[in-house]
Amino acid sequence: MKSLIFIFTLLIISTISFGQNLIEAESPYAAEVTLNRLRENVKNKGLNVFTEIDHSQAAQKSNMKLDPTFVLIFGNPKVGTRLMQADPRLGIELPLKILVYENNGITQIAYVDPVIYGEIYNLKEQEDILQNMSNLLKTIVAEVVKP
Repeated sequence: MKSLIFIFTLLIISTISFGQNLIEAESPYAAEVTLNRLRENVKNKGLNVFTEIDHSQAAQKSNMKLDPTFVLIFGNPKVGTRLMQADPRLGIELPLKILVYENNGITQIAYVDPVIYGEIYNLKEQEDILQNMSNLLKTIVAEVVKP
């Protein structure tokens, strides 16, 4: 019973932490255009695009409607591997992900700030890497939403 309470408490703390570390920005472009700009920006920075998820298309296949909603999954295996060598559980968070979605006609772009991983996982010696990842994501988003 104590372990169940501990796990439940940890999940609540993680949810609160991630909520506070969800970075969002408004894009002046339509969701599809924002996604295209994001994909090109990521590639131009030498990062690997692993896949894209089109949630709105999946919803449509289920006879449901969802405004344009996409996730771009990308990263640098050399960096991610170093982090996972320190704590393999980080594999649940990596590769990096950026969400592009439209809500009431407004396009948003969002991601979880990787610095939070240092608080959740055993990554004390990798805080510089996490900060660099955070800076990179901030730069990418700023460039994507720039008019």
